[in-house]
Amino acid sequence: MPRRGSGFALFLCAVLWCAYEAEAIQDEMAIGRFIPSKEPRDQIVKFRFSRGKTFVTFYESMADSAYLFPIYDMILKGQLTARPEIRDMNRDGYLDIMYKTTSEHGVLYYDSSLLKMNRTEQQNLNEREKKLTIEDELKMFDNGS
Repeated sequence: MPRRGSGFALFLCAVLWCAYEAEAIQDEMAIGRFIPSKEPRDQIVKFRFSRGKTFVTFYESMADSAYLFPIYDMILKGQLTARPEIRDMNRDGYLDIMYKTTSEHGVLYYDSSLLKMNRTEQQNLNEREKKLTIEDELKMFDNGS
C-alpha cells in the first residue's frame, strides 16, 4: 500500500528536475563554427554560454576534406558587451569577426598565407564594466538574427 505523501515527494522531485533541466538547456547553446570562405553564405558562427562565461569555438574546413578541425578554442576575458560584427575588414575575401567584451576588444581573422585563424586584441581603457546576464547575452543574438 502506498504511503501518504509519496505523491508530493515525486511532484517535488519532478519540479526540481525541471528547474535543473531548464538551467542545463540554457547553459547548452550550440557550439558552432567559423568556416573561412569567400562565400558569405558559408560563414557559420555560434556561441555557447556557460554560467556567465562566454566560450567561442572555431573550426576550419579543409578544402580537400569534409572533416572539420578545431583551430581555436578560447575563453574571452569578460563578457560580450555587443553582438560580434562579421565583415571583411582585411579586404582579402574572407569574413572577419570583430568582438568586444568588458575587458578587451579585438578581431579574429583568417590568415590566408598561414592558412589559420589569428587574433588581435586590445584592452579596453576607461570603460565602465557592464555586467550582463546569460539572458541578456542570448537576447543580443536573438535580436540580431
